[in-house]
Amino acid sequence: MKILLSILLIGVIHLAQAQESADSSSTHQFRASKKYTVISDLSIPSWLKDSVVSFWSPTVEDYQLAESILMKAIRENASECGNMLSQETASNYYRQYVFYRDVRGDSMVYINAFCEIHQVPIDSAGTFIWRPQDWQHQLIRVNDGGDCYWSILINLTRKDYEQFNVNGMG
Repeated sequence: MKILLSILLIGVIHLAQAQESADSSSTHQFRASKKYTVISDLSIPSWLKDSVVSFWSPTVEDYQLAESILMKAIRENASECGNMLSQETASNYYRQYVFYRDVRGDSMVYINAFCEIHQVPIDSAGTFIWRPQDWQHQLIRVNDGGDCYWSILINLTRKDYEQFNVNGMG
């Protein structure tokens, strides 16, 4: 049993090191922390999938433009942002980015953000095991939760945002 656990631990460490190496690729140079991920597959929900013509790989400049538009949205919607979300605290949130071209041909970025990663039950041969949500590969959707959860739809082509939503308290 100890040998099996040791092998598993070595595998997890190796995987983490491989992920760190992948994170330093040119597409993700903007990544200042391990709290950001890019989702670029069709596992996204249908309400977003219907707008996607294709995914694209962002540059550092794309991230920077999205960040400046995000800060503008937070500033313009300060009264709706609650107590936690501000320009100073925005970087504390986990973020999921979806970069895509829409049906108009515009370059879009959807940012989904949340302040914590919840444990969810996973069925393993009839036994539920609690594991962190796979936020790096699947969009996290939460009803309510207040300013711990927010999202924004940014049109990089037009250099503006189209939607900015902070969850309600329920």
